Amino acid sequence: MFTQPLMYKKIAKQPTTLKLYTEKLVQEGTITQQEYEDEVQKYDKICEDAYLGAKNATAIHNRQWLDSPWHGFFDNRDPMKYPSTGVPMDTIQHITEAYSTAPEEPFKLHSGDASVGGICQKKAYFLVCPVVSIVCLVTGLP
Repeated sequence: MFTQPLMYKKIAKQPTTLKLYTEKLVQEGTITQQEYEDEVQKYDKICEDAYLGAKNATAIHNRQWLDSPWHGFFDNRDPMKYPSTGVPMDTIQHITEAYSTAPEEPFKLHSGDASVGGICQKKAYFLVCPVVSIVCLVTGLP
């Protein structure tokens, strides 16, 4: 509704994908309209029950949110303690320079790209840091 009001109005008039898919399944005979409505009611009830249950919750413990499909994942480990993911600054600077440096000849850099080299290097720093942290976290490197 901000930049393209006509487009948003046209989109709002379109049937939803749920409606289209339901119609297709009913036409194919895969489900009946009644089966669809029953499932919608079942889902609405699940959501409503969860909403009412959330209103009655008096305390929430972090452990309740740390469910894991891997049994034993947190055994002998504090689930709230994360390994160090620090990377030396010279490593980050090296990666940033390599990431933001134009290739050697015969590659010809467009003049518009050359003028923003310093900006690209600063952007590269912010792109590289999270990636390096994730790699260290996954591989267990310090």
